[in-house]
Amino acid sequence: MLVEPSPSPVSWQEGGPGAGLTEVHAGADGTVEVEANLLFLGHYARDHADLVISDGHHAVRVRDYFAEGARPTLRSADGASLPEATVAGLVAAGTPLQVAETAGGEARPESRPVGRVETADGGATALRNGVTVTLRAGDLVFKGDVLTTDDGGHLAVTFIDGTAFNLDGESRMVVDGMTFHEGGAGNSALFSLVQGAITFVAGQTAKTGDMKVSTPTATMGIRGTAVHVEIASDRGTVKFSVMTEPDGHTGRYDVYSNDDPGHVLFTVSDPGVATTVTPNGQGPLSVVSTAKSATDLAREDSLVKGVFGTVASGQQRPIVPLAPEAPTLVPNAPTSSPAGGSSSPPSLILPDKGIAPPAAPATP
Repeated sequence: MLVEPSPSPVSWQEGGPGAGLTEVHAGADGTVEVEANLLFLGHYARDHADLVISDGHHAVRVRDYFAEGARPTLRSADGASLPEATVAGLVAAGTPLQVAETAGGEARPESRPVGRVETADGGATALRNGVTVTLRAGDLVFKGDVLTTDDGGHLAVTFIDGTAFNLDGESRMVVDGMTFHEGGAGNSALFSLVQGAITFVAGQTAKTGDMKVSTPTATMGIRGTAVHVEIASDRGTVKFSVMTEPDGHTGRYDVYSNDDPGHVLFTVSDPGVATTVTPNGQGPLSVVSTAKSATDLAREDSLVKGVFGTVASGQQRPIVPLAPEAPTLVPNAPTSSPAGGSSSPPSLILPDKGIAPPAAPATP
């Protein structure tokens, strides 16, 4: 695991507007327009009451974003937006703890590990407390991490409830939160998909609690299934799909409006159909369902095998929550559970005596 400080977008203010800094205020409608690539790919940080979004070429300072009252909505010209919770996660991950404590924000509690990297190829990182961590197989994943893959990269992660995510190249996801107690009530999970191609199989939280996965156009309410999502970073267009699992089972999930969380836009249940949601400026979303081609189905068959391979890898070395909010790992623990699909519970066992669980990485 390699770590390096992430560039601080706050430094853009030192160069002034000539250095590529644009200052904006929310409009009368409570929205701020941000260039799409910056919105989906930029580095987020708080500077007192302002939000600064930057990349290697330019930055946008949203004045008084964190002032009292409702937060402005960040939108691209085409109408794609990031939910407020996603923005908060990107800010928290990109801000060092000492900055959060002195720049007008509240001190954040130490994050807890909620998952583990099964495979990482071609460049994959986690942004955590202002530090970029180069991920390797076996590294822990923490609540609040922003996971990113490079062009050509691939990242496979399992979580404490048995959920598995595979991220293809140029993908970005926020691990907003996960609370899971085997056999308990009140389990919940929230992930924010910002961009890229991402496949996942829902674990026990989706079946016994509340699992939500947000995107720039809509939010999925998951009840246990294999899902593939593609998010275009140039416009925020999102393609939703459900896939047939190895045992022949096909699940379903509802897709909710980001503006009205109680409103179901549509339900995804047909493995032969993909539904594309496209922002339309200030107008209503465009929702179009199309039949998958033979090429699409063959590609998804490969994706299903890949993500259930991640599930199997997680079952071979279960992540064990020994106490609430304090998961640990069992190195090389045997399991009798086969790679049975999303309908199979995760293999959770107590560690053998004498096997000390690995320590979590120190918070930078």
